[in-house]
Amino acid sequence: MTWRRETEAEMASAQKTWKELEEIARDSLLWRTFVGGLKVDSRSSCNSCCCSSSSSSSSSSSCSRRSSSNSSSSSSSSSIAGTNEKHCKPYERSCISFVYGRVVVVLAIVVVVVVVVVVVVVAVVVVVVVVVVVAVVVAVVVVVVVAAASVVVVVEVVAVVVVVVVVVVVAVVVVAVVVVVVVVVVVVVLVVLVIVVVVRGLELTTELFF
Repeated sequence: MTWRRETEAEMASAQKTWKELEEIARDSLLWRTFVGGLKVDSRSSCNSCCCSSSSSSSSSSSCSRRSSSNSSSSSSSSSIAGTNEKHCKPYERSCISFVYGRVVVVLAIVVVVVVVVVVVVVAVVVVVVVVVVVAVVVAVVVVVVVAAASVVVVVEVVAVVVVVVVVVVVAVVVVAVVVVVVVVVVVVVLVVLVIVVVVRGLELTTELFF
């Protein structure tokens, strides 16, 4: 009899451990699926399995009916609520992560779009201003050279204009390259920051609420 009781106790302990591991695995699968951006059933889980004590009466009643098959008919309402809460904890966590994660993603996308647009506009304005300034300088130089010469020498004027034009083109190209590099770097940094903020935000949401 003692051996039988010990065996039953070991089997019950093993079943309990297995159920806990199964819940952890299910929770981890939902978590990895959500973070990975794949299709998840968090929304349906949120609608069908919100089983905490603070949930609505309809959700609690439906969840109680679903969980009553796993509990004895003589179980009290408190034990059923505890079973429901334990059963639905991963789904609640997934729902909270789903909601807050989507909010964080939307806000991050808005911030990234606004910053990129501002950077591009500023870069374009800078390029335009540089081109205008260089063009004015070219015109002034040409006028000064032509006015200073007692006899207009076409070759000299053409040489000066060519040199100035080359300088303008080089300056515009350099500015454009710098602007492109800066925009690319800013976008990459912002994308990395968004990823870090989203992932860390989901982790903090889990730590704060659970």
